[in-house]
Amino acid sequence: MVAAAEDEQRKLIAVLLGCEKIEQRYKDAIALFEAGFNEKKVSRTLFSNGFDLFTCPIEGSKIHLQAYLSQDITLEYFPSEEPTFKTSVSWQVSKLPVFADQKVAEIQILSSDNKLLSSAPLFAARTIEPSLQYQILQTWKRVKKGVWDHITLVMAAGGLFILVSTFYYSHNTKRKK
Repeated sequence: MVAAAEDEQRKLIAVLLGCEKIEQRYKDAIALFEAGFNEKKVSRTLFSNGFDLFTCPIEGSKIHLQAYLSQDITLEYFPSEEPTFKTSVSWQVSKLPVFADQKVAEIQILSSDNKLLSSAPLFAARTIEPSLQYQILQTWKRVKKGVWDHITLVMAAGGLFILVSTFYYSHNTKRKK
């Protein structure tokens, strides 16, 4: 026997095999549905505010970035329907310095079929300053870019000068003839 029932937006399916008497099948199906619908949801804390820290290496810093949750991440479910899930952290650090309490990432709890079950922001536990070597490298990159931008501008101006000179020369040469 295969039976289905719905209560408060929860659907249950019962499959019964091996019952010799038809009356017993119905009694067993009713008992299964009652047990299922009487089941209470449980709440499971996956990550705790003040306890769990998340770490990420940061280019240009001697220390790793540590991030914390501002709230617990919990899942509610019926014990017979405990979901399988995976955790993903998306870091959003674009440049140094990173300041304490700045949002630096988002943690996501995804079901096995990649549906979002829960998410929460992560915040920097402390300020992360760039190392001296990183600061020097960044300054060099800006100077180098500025020099190349300047050289490009000079070359463009020189090209424009040659174009105008050629036009002027050819225009004056035609007028003299």
